[in-house]
Amino acid sequence: MKVNKETAEIKIALINKGITQVEIARELGVSHAIVSQEINGKRKSARVREYILARLGLARKKRPVR
Repeated sequence: MKVNKETAEIKIALINKGITQVEIARELGVSHAIVSQEINGKRKSARVREYILARLGLARKKRPVR
């Protein structure tokens, strides 16, 4: 299974900070499945992704403008 760099960083940060996907889901008012799918790249939700990154103190990677 290939995991992209941002997914790996999120998973490592969750472990290091002792935060669960269930906690994040409750804070957002969404299901655990939505958080899991977002982390694993199976779902695209800017609101959920931005919250996860902010909650974990990770910076959003800017894509170059073309």
